[in-house]
Amino acid sequence: MAWAGVAVIAALPQGRAAASVALRPLYRGPYDRAYAKTYWRTLAAAPSVGGHAPLASERFLLKLDLLFPLVYGGALAAGLWCSAQALGRPGPGAWLMLAVLLMMVADWTENLVQLAELSRFTATGQASAGWIALASAATGLKSRLVIALVLINVAAGLWVFIRAVSAST
Repeated sequence: MAWAGVAVIAALPQGRAAASVALRPLYRGPYDRAYAKTYWRTLAAAPSVGGHAPLASERFLLKLDLLFPLVYGGALAAGLWCSAQALGRPGPGAWLMLAVLLMMVADWTENLVQLAELSRFTATGQASAGWIALASAATGLKSRLVIALVLINVAAGLWVFIRAVSAST
């Protein structure tokens, strides 16, 4: 789900504009203030792509990405909850919902801090090392939780499938 969403966003004209610079995007982390400033400075200097300025496109994509955790978080939560219920283990399901919520909060933190620091950078040419470090840490936490929860979801789904096949034979 997450990868499909990234592909859809990258296909938007704004996604192509932001991707027009040959730099690793911040959502791939880790990054520091110097890299964020270099990234934003490069976006600001890049020519428009399809009528979209890359720096403005980055701001648009960060705002759009505030909705995305609801989509992939909801899909992960539903899959994990259903698997936990099918396996007769509702207790771990509640803990997994907490992990999904933490992943979503980390994603929102990443985006909100980047938006605020991008605004600061646009106005003053500066960005806060502490806030950028927080955004980078949130990016890392989100990425690790996405990977872990997807793996748990796949493993739980396989376990449910194997139990169903075993029960039917």
